[in-house]
Amino acid sequence: MAAAVLVWWIWQESRSRKDAERESQEKSRFLTTLSHELRSPLQGVLGYADRLSHDSSLTPVQAHDVAEIIRASKQMRIVVNVVLDYARIEALGPTLHPQRIALRPLIEECMAVVEPAARARRLQTKITVDPEAPTHFVTDGIQLRHILANLLSNAVKYSPSGTIECRVSGDAEHLTIEVADTGLGIPQAQRHRLFKEFERFGAERTGIEGTGLGLSIAHRLARLMGGQPSFAISRQIS
Repeated sequence: MAAAVLVWWIWQESRSRKDAERESQEKSRFLTTLSHELRSPLQGVLGYADRLSHDSSLTPVQAHDVAEIIRASKQMRIVVNVVLDYARIEALGPTLHPQRIALRPLIEECMAVVEPAARARRLQTKITVDPEAPTHFVTDGIQLRHILANLLSNAVKYSPSGTIECRVSGDAEHLTIEVADTGLGIPQAQRHRLFKEFERFGAERTGIEGTGLGLSIAHRLARLMGGQPSFAISRQIS
């Protein structure tokens, strides 16, 4: 009787796992399809609004309204891209494409993406590479870009002033990339929530834009690539 119960439990567990995997795949397909369907007309709205913004006959009020349409549409595009990233990671599984990549150019590219937002907030940006760090490393460059893009974007959004710094250290076998900022930090008692999906620590009440998925995506990608994501508080950025 015990053996029969054990077999039934194993069979039930296997079926439940398959059901969960199927539901996850269906959710990923739905999110991907929905995001693509939203992105196409959104690009059209942005295109026409941008063309309209160059119309010299607009009154100041009309020009302001068009600027608001562009701002809101760009924010919507960010949300759609985040959802696409999330769906892609859900479906990604263990498949990676490691290759030998030049680290400094990749990091500079990622930093360049957030430079305009950093300048708008009067933030300084810097890249610090340890002399002993490798110039090249074997990893999945596409996924590393996604990780850094999310970390740097998050650092800019949550730093009211100061500096955003990307630090590189390690050797040919182990690479450490740190993104440090001069934000307010997160209390010790709340850090277990840091990499949870849709967790914003109340930032939605402050007007800071975001979805609460960026750090979750970075965390999952880092783990997928064999890394160990961590969070630390220091008193200052040197």
